[in-house]
Amino acid sequence: MKLTFQNLIDTNVKPSEQQNLLTAFNNLCDSFKVNTFLRIAHFMAQVCHESNGFRITVENMNYTNPHRLMLIWPSRFKTLELANQYINNLQKLANFVYANRMGNGTPESGDGFRYRGRGPIQTTGEESYKKVSLKIFGDTRLLENPDLLTETTIGLQAAFIE
Repeated sequence: MKLTFQNLIDTNVKPSEQQNLLTAFNNLCDSFKVNTFLRIAHFMAQVCHESNGFRITVENMNYTNPHRLMLIWPSRFKTLELANQYINNLQKLANFVYANRMGNGTPESGDGFRYRGRGPIQTTGEESYKKVSLKIFGDTRLLENPDLLTETTIGLQAAFIE
């Protein structure tokens, strides 16, 4: 079974991404065993949810409401005063909430922002970037150029791997 343009329209995929996505998906789906109706439906539901129909390729860390930060990361933001320090500062926020986990270093390392969510599945964290890079390229080039995950084919491969 192959993905069709109508499938992409039905799942509200960004029109400018439809041709690239259709070609990439249909070239990759068999090698990742995403080739039955149910597997395609589950895969597309997940990646369309994570990427808003392939409209979001990089995680938006620009929050304007401290209460929202407290809701999303309750273990990181226990007070309104702390949450207010991260409003409208996407780098500081990503470096804080993703620090010292998923293979990332301290907030000062910049890893949280460098390895924030990218691609249709929102690959996040240095460990995931490294794992995906080794499987796609056989090396760690995604660690040096994380934005490669925003390219349709590479991002889709990462979504299959993750």
